[in-house]
Amino acid sequence: MKEMSFAEIRMVQMEMLADFHDFCMKNKLRYFLDHGTLLGAVRHEGFIPWDDDIDVGMPREDYKKFLCLAKNGYGNCILLPPENSIYSYLKILDKRTKLVEFPGKFRNEIGLYLDVFPKDGVPDLSYKGYWLCKIVHFLTLLYWFNKVSIYKWRNSSNILKRTIAFIGRVIMNDRLKDWPVKQTNKLVEKYKFDESLYVATVLFNGMKNCVKRECFASFQGKKFEEQILNIPNGYDVY
Repeated sequence: MKEMSFAEIRMVQMEMLADFHDFCMKNKLRYFLDHGTLLGAVRHEGFIPWDDDIDVGMPREDYKKFLCLAKNGYGNCILLPPENSIYSYLKILDKRTKLVEFPGKFRNEIGLYLDVFPKDGVPDLSYKGYWLCKIVHFLTLLYWFNKVSIYKWRNSSNILKRTIAFIGRVIMNDRLKDWPVKQTNKLVEKYKFDESLYVATVLFNGMKNCVKRECFASFQGKKFEEQILNIPNGYDVY
């Protein structure tokens, strides 16, 4: 397999982003550029120069519809949902490419990808919202422990890590390994995106990115490299 240059990687990523945009528009699904990709669109009209990945966000309801509609893939893209992944959120993979994450530690072979983060409702900015985000953060860490740490640590020179890994493998067997994601879904789906005053990427920093839902009430086209893609109208506040 030929090693790709940075320019070739960016070209494939932009193809994936265009296909994702087209799929969402065709199926009337809301999406927007998010995190560093959104910052790049606003500040650079494209990638942040040192950035090497793409982040998009979707309201939870649209995220679920996307998972259903695109479950068999589209174009050169296939889905890597949490239950088949070490991550608690969706990745869209390019099936023509091979990318190795964590070589030498925990070898995870995937393809070039887009990260897709669901945007969830938050009950309020007081203890309810705070504890929702804290519990989901704990479950996300537990999911990573179940999928990665107990396998990385089983041959560790640190006896405490080896002991924790052994106990973890006994308790979190195949029947329970996806339990943290299932519990997360139950928690976040209590608060609907379109019915909540506040929203956040609860799976990713929680309250640190919590804003009023009106920031995402509508979207506008914004140049990103050579494409026009969706960003929230309230991007500045966000």
